[in-house]
Amino acid sequence: MTLTIKTRLFALTSLTLTMMLVLGATSYRSLNSTGSGMSELLGSSDILRNHMEADMMHDALRADVLAALLAESEADLREVNASSMEHIGHFRQMIKENQLKSSTDDIRGALDQVSAPLEQYIQKGETVINLAHKSRADAAALLPGFLASFTELEDRMAAVSDVIEKRATADRNNALDIIAMAKLIGLVTIAVAVVVSLGAAAWNIRSITSRLRQASKVADSIARERLRDRAASGRRGEIGSLLPPLRKMHAKLVE
Repeated sequence: MTLTIKTRLFALTSLTLTMMLVLGATSYRSLNSTGSGMSELLGSSDILRNHMEADMMHDALRADVLAALLAESEADLREVNASSMEHIGHFRQMIKENQLKSSTDDIRGALDQVSAPLEQYIQKGETVINLAHKSRADAAALLPGFLASFTELEDRMAAVSDVIEKRATADRNNALDIIAMAKLIGLVTIAVAVVVSLGAAAWNIRSITSRLRQASKVADSIARERLRDRAASGRRGEIGSLLPPLRKMHAKLVE
């Protein structure tokens, strides 16, 4: 089947649009994958940041207990109370947020191991601070137990930190792999699109110019009164459609 110039141009346009759609779909898929990887990375970073703040509150509560034992006035004790309540509230908030944000079993399991020691540590700290209002000596007697609870929670918090950092590292590496793959797919898709488009364009240009040369030969045949020559006949497509009107024109010129 002989393709007309119109058909060839339509095919070239359709091919170009198809390659654009393929490139767009590939880019969209790559962006989605990259977005998912970055979302996981940001989630791990948020959990790590919250855990670091919780660890700071862990140390801050110990400082509050020691400050209560060293307080010299009721005003100092009230200030310690306010500070400890703020630290305890923020401590619990950070742990709770991480429990809600954690999407993996390893982080969730590690955080569950912290809940009981956390509440025990907070209760002992509150007991020491409250008792310091009445008897500093009695409050000081409870300090060893509080410090033991501090050490136990510190070990649990360190274990959680290791799990979170490991997950954050894995998410970061995964995000980098996704970005690298997206770049590779994008470059390959662009290269294929360029090669296919240029090849199709070259084929169409060659075909059209060839047909134009054929049309030139037909016109030359008319000029030399050889319209019925074999070189000018037997054409199809646009060139073939030119022959009947050219014959008529030749006949009128002869008349």
